[in-house]
Amino acid sequence: MRTFLNKLLWISMILLWIGIVYKAHNSYYQIYASYPHSNCDTITAPLHTEWELQTRSIFSSISLFAFSIDSNAIDGWIAESNAEDTQVSETLHKCATAAGVWTLVFVFILLFRAFHLWFWRVIRSMLLHKNLYVFWGINQRSIRLAAELSRKDIFSRILFVTEPGDMPNDVSQGLSQILHRSRRRNELQKAVGLAKASVLITEKPITDFEAINMWTWVSMRLGIMWGNIFLTCGKIHVMLLGEDETKNIYDALALSNAKLWGCSCYYDKLTIHCHARRGNANRVIEDITAKGVIEVIDSSHLSIELLKRDVKNHPVSFVELSDKNPGTVASPFRSLIIGFSECGQDALRFLYEFSAFVDEKCGKDEDIRSPFYCDIVDKQFDAASARWINHAPGVFRNNDTKGIKKITFHPKMDYGSEEFYKEVLSQIISELNYVVIAVGDDRAGITLAVDILRYAIKTGRVNYENTGHRFRIYVRSYDPNMYDYMNKIANFYNQKGKDVFIQLFGAEKDLYSKEMLIDEALRKQAKHYSDAYNVAYNEQKQKNKEAFDDSSPDLPECPVRDKIDKRRKDSQNFANALHLMTKGYIQAKSKRPVPIVRLAQTEHLRWWAAHEILGYRCLNEENNEKDILIYVHNCMKPWSKLRKAQVYDFLTCNKLYTKDELTEAIEKVEP
Repeated sequence: MRTFLNKLLWISMILLWIGIVYKAHNSYYQIYASYPHSNCDTITAPLHTEWELQTRSIFSSISLFAFSIDSNAIDGWIAESNAEDTQVSETLHKCATAAGVWTLVFVFILLFRAFHLWFWRVIRSMLLHKNLYVFWGINQRSIRLAAELSRKDIFSRILFVTEPGDMPNDVSQGLSQILHRSRRRNELQKAVGLAKASVLITEKPITDFEAINMWTWVSMRLGIMWGNIFLTCGKIHVMLLGEDETKNIYDALALSNAKLWGCSCYYDKLTIHCHARRGNANRVIEDITAKGVIEVIDSSHLSIELLKRDVKNHPVSFVELSDKNPGTVASPFRSLIIGFSECGQDALRFLYEFSAFVDEKCGKDEDIRSPFYCDIVDKQFDAASARWINHAPGVFRNNDTKGIKKITFHPKMDYGSEEFYKEVLSQIISELNYVVIAVGDDRAGITLAVDILRYAIKTGRVNYENTGHRFRIYVRSYDPNMYDYMNKIANFYNQKGKDVFIQLFGAEKDLYSKEMLIDEALRKQAKHYSDAYNVAYNEQKQKNKEAFDDSSPDLPECPVRDKIDKRRKDSQNFANALHLMTKGYIQAKSKRPVPIVRLAQTEHLRWWAAHEILGYRCLNEENNEKDILIYVHNCMKPWSKLRKAQVYDFLTCNKLYTKDELTEAIEKVEP
C-alpha cells in the first residue's frame, strides 16, 4: 500500500508539472509570436522561426518553476503586442502561481524525505534488530538462503555486497561508469528481489578494505548510523558462499581481523560463514579467531551429516539383528562407494564408524566387530587413497587376517565400463546393502543409480513383489536446477509405502538453509546430548565415585594439544548425538530385551572406529600411554581390557535405560 501511494504521488506531480508547462507554453508562444519587432531590445529580440518560438516558449514555461517571471514586463509586452487573447496575461499569472506552489511542495517533499531518512536512521540506530545478514557476493545459493531468511526472520536486515571485479574495461571511467553501475545495481536488485534485500556495490575487494570505510558503507546502505550497527543487531552473520574456496578463506580472515572491530565484544555477535572444505588445514582458521567467529561450511561434510539425522539411513537399518544374541548383528554390512572425492571420503568415514556392531558370535565380554566390506570405485583417486592409508592406517590394517573388515580400492576403473560390472558389481550384488554415488555430475549419477538398480532387479537382489530388501542407492545432488528432474526419476523406481531404492541427498536447499547455518541444528542437537550426558555423569559419580577414572597423564602444557583434544571431544558429541538413534534402533527392533552391556560395547566399537579414522592408535593393549598430540590413546583396545573406561560407554546409553539400570551396570564395572 505504501509503495502504491508513493507511486501515485510521483505520477500526480509529474502530470501536474506537464500540465503547467503545456498551458504556460501556449501563453508564451502567443506573446513571442505577436510581439512588435520594431520595439525589441537585445534581450527580447524578435523570433523569426517556428523552432525559435517553440524553444523559447518551453524554456520560459519551465523557468516558472524556479520563480523566474517578471509580471510587469509581461504585462508591457502584452500591451504592446498584437495578441488578440485578452486572457493571456491572466492565464500566465495563474501558471506562474501554480508553478510556484508546485515548486514549494516538491522542495518540501524532498526535505521531508531527507528528514524522514535521517530520523529513521537515528531510530534504527537505537532500536534492536533481530539479526543482520550480509551476503558477500551474489549467486543462486545466496539468493535462495536470503529468500528463506526474509520469510522466517522477518525482523532481520539483509544486505548483498558485491565487488567490482566484473566491471568492463570500457566503462571504467566517467559517465559510462556511472550508467553501468546504475544499470548493474538495478539488475542485482531485481535478482535479489524475493529476498527483500538491499544491494551495495563496493569500490574494491574485501582484502583491500579499511574496516571503518567498509562498515560505514554497510551502515549507510542499511540506514543505520555507523558505530551502532553492532549494538542494534542481535547477531551479525556474514555469508561467504562463493565457489572460490580459497578466496572465501582469505576474505574470512580479513573480516575476522581483530583490528577491524576495535572491541572484542563484537565477536559475541559476529559469525562469518565460509564455504570451504572442512579439512585439517582450513579448520585451523576456526581456532585462530576469537570465540569461533569463523564457521567453515563444507557441503560434502554437511550432506553426510544430514544423512545421519535419520536412522533409516544408518547402516543398522541394512543389517540383520540377531535373535539368539540380543544386541548383536547376524549379517555383514557390504557397501559400494562410487566417486572418492570429498563426499565419497566422508561417506566412507560415516559407514565405517556407524557400521561398527558386535558380532553375533561374541560371548558376553567380547566385542568383536561384525564384518564390514566396502568397495571404492574412482578412476582418478590415486592420491586420495594414498592419503587415506597414510593418515588412518588403522582403518585398513588387518583387512584380510580375520575377514572382519575389508576395504577394496578399484583405481583407474570407470564406473561405466564393462569391467565395473564384471569385476566389481557382479561379485558383490548378492550381499550389497548400501551404495553411495558421488560422481560430481547429477545426470551421470542418477543414470548410474538406475543402471545399478536394474542390474539388482535382473540378478534377483531386488524383487518388487517383496519388501525388506535392506538395499538402497544414495545419489548426491549437486545442481539445484537438476533436483526436480532427479527426484522424479527416483520416485518412479521407488515403492510408495514400501522400500525406497533410490534416495537423493545433499541438495542445496537442505544444506544452505536457516536451520543448518543460522539455527545450527546439528550443534544444538550435539549440545543437548552433551548436557544430558553430563547430568547422568554427575548423578552416577555421586553414587559411585570409585567406578570413575578421572586421572589424566602428567604431560607438559601445550595449547595445540588442548585445541586438538577439544576438537576431538566436540566431534564425539556430534557423533554420539546421532549414533544414539542406532543404539535405540537395536533396542527397539530386537525381539528380546537387549542388555545394556551390548549397547555399551557397540558404543565402544563406534568410538574405536571414529578414532581410527582420525588417525589415533594404541601402542599395545597393555600400555596406558595417552597423548592426543601424537595421536596415541590407551582406550583403543578390546572391551574386556578397558576396566573403568567402560563406565563412559554405559553413560552414552543414559536415555535408553533407567537410572537404576545404569547404576546397576556401573556398579559391576571392575576396578
